[in-house]
Amino acid sequence: MKPLIGLTVTEDTQNDCYRLHLDYCRLIRRFGGIPVLLPPVSAQDIPSQAAPLSGILLTGGGDLHPALLGVLPSPSWGETNLALDRHALFLARFTLKNNIPVLGICRGMQVLAAAAGGTLASDIAEVFSSPLCHVQKSSRKETCHPVFLRPHTKLHSIIGRNSFWVNSFHHQAVLSCGSCFRAAAYAPDGVLEALEKKTGFALGVQWHPERMAGRLETRQLLAAFFTAARRYDPFSGKKATPHH
Repeated sequence: MKPLIGLTVTEDTQNDCYRLHLDYCRLIRRFGGIPVLLPPVSAQDIPSQAAPLSGILLTGGGDLHPALLGVLPSPSWGETNLALDRHALFLARFTLKNNIPVLGICRGMQVLAAAAGGTLASDIAEVFSSPLCHVQKSSRKETCHPVFLRPHTKLHSIIGRNSFWVNSFHHQAVLSCGSCFRAAAYAPDGVLEALEKKTGFALGVQWHPERMAGRLETRQLLAAFFTAARRYDPFSGKKATPHH
């Protein structure tokens, strides 16, 4: 049976609908899963929403609402959606607590950090004195800058190299990962580019692998995610095999 992978959505308020870029669903299907879209529900309904899922992909999107992070908004804070943010954080906390395999992409990585008690920079330029370009103007399928993987991390073992190039579309960044995560990769300017849970499979990346599905690094990353998802049986309660 193909694993069901839940994907968070964004909201088109002008047309009163939820939306998700097709590349996310294509990515899940390409690696043998069935995508299931996850619109916002109450915290009480998260267990029911996640019950049939073998894995969760926290997708990209807008900025997280500053009230949920316990900070005041800076002038650089972008568009937010409180309902989507609350749902993403509730879902991430439930996922981490129950050891459901999870992959966070861009905003999804920031959600994972925030759910674990980490902190965010409201804008990279406000924290880093000489930042790289993290919002590229070229095609989303092209790379923008390299990332350097920390040795002895799960991500390093998945990719099997010390560095590779990624695309980039974010102005906020994770400053601290939270207690259950560790840093897994950095950009040359010191911006955190990947984090991973110390046990189980929970991994966040700041780039957008769904836009580069044919690249070797994307295939390696998704293969690891789906290996964990296939080991997790939501119907029997069997949890993903921990990896230390």
